[in-house]
Amino acid sequence: MPGANDLSVAAVDAAGNVSIRSTSVTYAAPDGKLSGTGPVTADDALRALRIATGLEAASTLDLLHADVAPVVGGVPTRSGAIDVADALLILRKAGGQVSF
Repeated sequence: MPGANDLSVAAVDAAGNVSIRSTSVTYAAPDGKLSGTGPVTADDALRALRIATGLEAASTLDLLHADVAPVVGGVPTRSGAIDVADALLILRKAGGQVSF
């Protein structure tokens, strides 16, 4: 589920000792959305292009949202970086030419 998700794991050894570890994991869908809420816009594509060209630094969440190219079988496949292909794909999504 998108957003922060809490995860806990419990382990029991042969003597019956219990150990529990918990953490929070943030999931952000590769949706091309870099600003606010609502639909993807040309502003998102412009920001992705600024990141791709080094004019702006990307946060971890930016990378999770905007690393969308290439699309394989209709699903964004992350390459590990925000590049010009991502910015172009986000622009195409903003214009209604693709959906993912």
